[in-house]
Amino acid sequence: MNLKKILIYLTVLTVGIVLGCVASFFITGEIGRQFVKYHSLNNSMYNVSNNTRILSFIRGSKIENALDKLENDLDMAIIELYSSLTRKDLSQDERNKIVNKLLYAKKYRSEYPHKINDVEIQKMVNDVFKEISN
Repeated sequence: MNLKKILIYLTVLTVGIVLGCVASFFITGEIGRQFVKYHSLNNSMYNVSNNTRILSFIRGSKIENALDKLENDLDMAIIELYSSLTRKDLSQDERNKIVNKLLYAKKYRSEYPHKINDVEIQKMVNDVFKEISN
């Protein structure tokens, strides 16, 4: 009698685990799809807005405004890209590509320095450049 109860318990537990795994797979897949969709749409909306603004600056002969916008975007991209190096799922090849892009940005900044009013952002960018040079 005890063996029968144990087998029933194990069967119910196994079925529960399998159903949980299947449900988790579908839920996670849906969440992943929604995340990609949301991220993709957000990125596209930002690009349309940002590019329209920059083009308007250029066409309105406000070149300095366009350059400032692009330089500030570069600062944020440098910080974001550097922070992605902490991800555990990156291959060594992906890490090398990220570091190479950051070195490229560092070279650009040494040729075309950009001073911004936000001291913290400026410090973070400078810290990134120091870190990747080591």
